[in-house]
Amino acid sequence: MSEQDDKPFWDKIAKATTPSRTPAKWAQQRAAIHETIHPHRPGMRFKWVFAAAPVLAAAAFILHSYKGAPKPEKPPLVADIPAPLEKEIPPPEDENWDVRATDVTGEVVVTTADGVDSLLSVDAPLQGGDQIEVPPEGSLEIAFAADSVMTFGPGSRLTIGSIKKTDSIFEMALGTLVAKLNWSKREGYRMRVRTPTAVAAVRGTEFAVEVQEDGVTDIGVFDEGKIAVTDRREPEAKEIVVTPKTEIRFEAQRMKKKPFKLKKLEKLAKHSQDIKRLNRRQQHFKKNWKEMTPKRREQWRKEKIVRPPGKWQEKLRQRREKRQMGRKERPQQQRGQNQKRRQQRQQPQQRRQQERKQQGRQQQQQRKQQGRQEQRKQQGRQQQQRKQQGRQQERRQQGRQEQHKQQGKQQHKQQGRQQQHKQQGRRQQEPRKQQGRQKQQRQPQREMKQRPQQRQQQRRGNRGGGNKRRGGGRRG
Repeated sequence: MSEQDDKPFWDKIAKATTPSRTPAKWAQQRAAIHETIHPHRPGMRFKWVFAAAPVLAAAAFILHSYKGAPKPEKPPLVADIPAPLEKEIPPPEDENWDVRATDVTGEVVVTTADGVDSLLSVDAPLQGGDQIEVPPEGSLEIAFAADSVMTFGPGSRLTIGSIKKTDSIFEMALGTLVAKLNWSKREGYRMRVRTPTAVAAVRGTEFAVEVQEDGVTDIGVFDEGKIAVTDRREPEAKEIVVTPKTEIRFEAQRMKKKPFKLKKLEKLAKHSQDIKRLNRRQQHFKKNWKEMTPKRREQWRKEKIVRPPGKWQEKLRQRREKRQMGRKERPQQQRGQNQKRRQQRQQPQQRRQQERKQQGRQQQQQRKQQGRQEQRKQQGRQQQQRKQQGRQQERRQQGRQEQHKQQGKQQHKQQGRQQQHKQQGRRQQEPRKQQGRQKQQRQPQREMKQRPQQRQQQRRGNRGGGNKRRGGGRRG
């Protein structure tokens, strides 16, 4: 089979092996493919609806524009409007808090802005300008709302400066304040607690303030929130942020302008039980709290704040006189307390000084010991150096002695050699000397023989020489 017939042959085999499909099967396959590609393909009805919708909208707009003005509707009758119940009407939004005394123990005295003294009872509304005095064996609880409660301990004295929600002010002259305020979700609410020595800016937190008679103030935060605190005596003082589980103290008299330091919550930790009680009270108020309108507050205030009879006023006057007498005696007590505080302050200073002196003495002793040790080491080093130098000198001397010995030996050897040479020379000279002697002995005999001959020669010489000289002289 040639290459030209190869391709058609295999094409025929492929057609024979592939199964043939009917038109119905091809239609089913196309339908399945379209369903997978367009699962929600709209039908013909939906197409007509979508096409007709804009036309209908345009027709409705045209008809509405050609219509005349709508007829005025009749106002509804008053009888047709259902009258809501009083409980369903929400109270109007007020700028001031609905401050009330929710719990009172003992004869708590309230002095209004007009100077009228009266007893405070439960559910009595309070307002700005009220001065409150808690007896030594009493307590007071105040609520701003269902989620904001404060308590004042025995012997507390305070003044409500303002009850505005944006800037409420409390002046604490003496006593303790424990508060649980949930204002973190409310914006713009603020409170300031002022004491003789500090100012605390609060925006919702768990905190406590304790003020002593001499003005010493302790401010602390429990588990939630923060407080910005400043020194009231210094208008340009920086703010100090009190974080959870910390506290800070402002002294009555600052001897030195040292920076205030935050400490762990220790002194005010005893009021943690009051915080737990305030949490329970908040849960109770959330179920039973009912806000009052300003008019209702005025009526309720007149009913709850009542001036007691004259006997009670005499007791109050006597109590205040005792307090004033205590204030007069207080300077002496303060002096004694200041002396005790100074002694208490000086004691740690004296201990520190003693410890420093002891440390200085110990350091001096250590230095002396170190100096002695160094001297000993130096002396030992010097001794070692001296020993080494002595040994080196001894070695040098020994080396020199050995060199001298060797030189002496060499000299002895040279002298011996010289003596040997001399002896050899003498031995060699002896025969020469003998020969010389013999020659000397022979010479006189020869001389005796040669003398007459020499004399004759000399004479002959002298004669011949004299003639030459003469002849030469004559010639010249």
